[in-house]
Amino acid sequence: MQVSAEIRWFWAEPAEAAKCRDWFWSSEAFGGKPGGGKERVDEYLWDKGQTELGIKRRGGKPGLEMKGLVARGVSGFQLGSLSGPVDIWTKWSTESADLQLSPSLRIAKVRWLRKWSTDAGVVRELALRADEQPFDAPAFSTGCNLEFTEIRLPAGGQWWTLGFEAFGELSTVAHSLELAAKLLARRSAPGFPAGRCASYPAWIAGLPA
Repeated sequence: MQVSAEIRWFWAEPAEAAKCRDWFWSSEAFGGKPGGGKERVDEYLWDKGQTELGIKRRGGKPGLEMKGLVARGVSGFQLGSLSGPVDIWTKWSTESADLQLSPSLRIAKVRWLRKWSTDAGVVRELALRADEQPFDAPAFSTGCNLEFTEIRLPAGGQWWTLGFEAFGELSTVAHSLELAAKLLARRSAPGFPAGRCASYPAWIAGLPA
């Protein structure tokens, strides 16, 4: 089981998403280029009445990933004009599940990722490869990811999302997210366009049929 503290926003307007993308690549806010950039297709269970549980097949990997909400609004978040509640989630994965996701939604994604370690309260950004793994880093147990992702829906719609996901123990994840946000606020905190603050399950549940 993996524990995370998360907050995420979605945009449907290209001009608004471009402002977030420009900041995500900014040398003023970050130490180098992000990792990732490869396309993958995830298949989600599309449950219009469910916002607290996400089930998906991740890319070409076997099995399923299941993500469940543990607590809402454990702390507040503020970075420039972005704000909202931080939620706690847990994630499980299995390679043996052979369940049919019905109805399902296949989403094409291109994700770019930044990562910080926060062991001992020290925030350190890690240089990442195209596979999103660090080039060279000592072992660490607590940290925070920041992703910017382009999303394409089957019917041709396009969205963009920016999300923080801190990882570690239940007692540390909210603090790790706070440390990353405070670091970025000291460097550069632009006026982000208003986006929809939602988890992936909540965003999917709100999509038109």
